[in-house]
Amino acid sequence: MPRILAQSDPPLWQRHKKLFAAIAVIIAFSIVGRFRAPIERFVSGSEETVSVRYVVDGDTVVLADGRALRYLGIDTPEMDAAGEHERELAQEARRFNSDLVLGKTVRLEFDSVKKDKYGRTLAYVWIDGKSVNAALVSSGFARAAFYGDNARYYNEYMRLEEDARSKRLGIWAQ
Repeated sequence: MPRILAQSDPPLWQRHKKLFAAIAVIIAFSIVGRFRAPIERFVSGSEETVSVRYVVDGDTVVLADGRALRYLGIDTPEMDAAGEHERELAQEARRFNSDLVLGKTVRLEFDSVKKDKYGRTLAYVWIDGKSVNAALVSSGFARAAFYGDNARYYNEYMRLEEDARSKRLGIWAQ
């Protein structure tokens, strides 16, 4: 015959604490597993969305909050280069970069090291799901250049540089 509960009997959850705890743990792990990548990005700060206020050159911009940002994995000709041809290439790279990012909201993707020795923020730059860094390399305005542990897109950028070289684009035209 079934037992009838008296008013003094503890509630169901108190009688089966271990079972309810196990169910809670399973639910928690399911939720964390489903949202693991977004949670890791949020906690680690591996991504950020910002606006670009000013374009310094082909691989450096100033963000709306005043931070200087240096693009990871690439190197463009310098604006103050000694040779006139290199300065012209630097201006072309700056114009190309400006067309892509100036006044727009971009997504920054950080790698292992987030600042360089000059205090600039280091990141891969994305706009509308496309890599600005990769666009500069594939168009011949930048060469692939990796320093230290920041090498997430090494293989891709090296392949894009080879393609630009073989097509004699931009800095590879001569």
